Amino acid sequence: MQKDSKLTKLKSARKGHPLKKVILVSECAAKGTTDICIELKHFGYDCLVVAHPNDLAEILKKNSADALISGLSFNGDTNISLEIMGGLHESGELSMPLIVYTSTDNVQTRLGAVRAGAQAYLVKSVDVADLVTVLDSVTQRTEVEPYRVLIVDDEISLALHTEVILRGAGMETKVITDPITILDALDDFSPELILLDIYMPECNGREIAAVIRQSGEYAGIPIVFLSCESDKDKQLRAMKLGGDDFLTKPIRPTHLISSVNIRVARFRELRTYMARDSMTGLYNHTTTKQFLSSEISRVARSGDKLSLASIDIDYFKSVNDTHGHTVGDRVIKVLTRLLRQRLRGADIVGRMGGEEFAVILPQTAANEAQSVFDEIRKDFSEIIFHADGEKVFSVTISIGIAAFKNHDTATMLSDEADKALYTAKHSGRNRVVLADMESHLSIVQ
Repeated sequence: MQKDSKLTKLKSARKGHPLKKVILVSECAAKGTTDICIELKHFGYDCLVVAHPNDLAEILKKNSADALISGLSFNGDTNISLEIMGGLHESGELSMPLIVYTSTDNVQTRLGAVRAGAQAYLVKSVDVADLVTVLDSVTQRTEVEPYRVLIVDDEISLALHTEVILRGAGMETKVITDPITILDALDDFSPELILLDIYMPECNGREIAAVIRQSGEYAGIPIVFLSCESDKDKQLRAMKLGGDDFLTKPIRPTHLISSVNIRVARFRELRTYMARDSMTGLYNHTTTKQFLSSEISRVARSGDKLSLASIDIDYFKSVNDTHGHTVGDRVIKVLTRLLRQRLRGADIVGRMGGEEFAVILPQTAANEAQSVFDEIRKDFSEIIFHADGEKVFSVTISIGIAAFKNHDTATMLSDEADKALYTAKHSGRNRVVLADMESHLSIVQ
């Protein structure tokens, strides 16, 4: 069980991600109707509204944006928008992703949108949540986290040489020269691969590998022996105790980098399948609980703050019964998107089952967590969902928050957050309640 984000992100300020900018070309803007912009802002998108595509060329000269959303019908003419955007696309003036958002749906118009460079074609009335899903895909800024490698070698000069090679390849490393400290290093650094020397004074690498494999929490981390040992039989005996590969010193830097890259990439892929909920991509119940135990161990040593939030979608059974499970799944995915957008990379978000979620918030006091989740609660309650036909509805969430106290176990902290959530659910819902402070409620009437 490993965490995806950098440990340094634990020190980041608690702020939402900066808003992405989209240009919205819509005739509705001329009539003062820009409700879509209000909804998009809940999902992290800020709108610049243009009333007619005739104005688009001048706007593009003065403004940059992450995407362009355009309707097709302007004063009854469904062709002018595609003609203008097609011309801008051909000239290179329109370089951002284009999404057509219209009530017109026929093959000829869709073909015109393709020729104008559109990357997506959405037919009203599509949920704004669906529009956001498309926006996310075309504006995605993927930041790949550096691979984290733990180097265990009693020869400091050799360990530092290995570290220089891996850091030069963009990896994050930690060196320990005393193998007895291995468990603390695993807990603090959360490596994705361990480079382990075999011959060390107090204990050998084979024994350390066996110790690591005794813990289910670390059983899946790739262990690569890096040693001068060239005897194949001894290499195989070492790998029987938990090693995944054996690299013989001296090793070419390119070979070392390639071997580490291959192992960590495979580890990340397998970890994703095992650790995450298939529908939302959030951590599953088991992995979230493991993270909570690990975080509690860390803060018990460091004295840092830690909060846990339990979240439940209000009256979710009624959503499924009234609108169907497909719509219910969409509600879950929208809440997932909102949590990911508003929380830090260091925060651990898990789906505990059904409509229940949990968020572990390192270096966060309970009152700070309350402020963050109260904003999320308010924004989620204002999102409009579409069911069959013209039916629209909104949904609320209830949240319980508990802060870590000395001698708390993972079970104790979870119970405290669940009790606060129970209070929120049974005192009106759509509110945030702090454990031990159930009288302090944050409510929308």
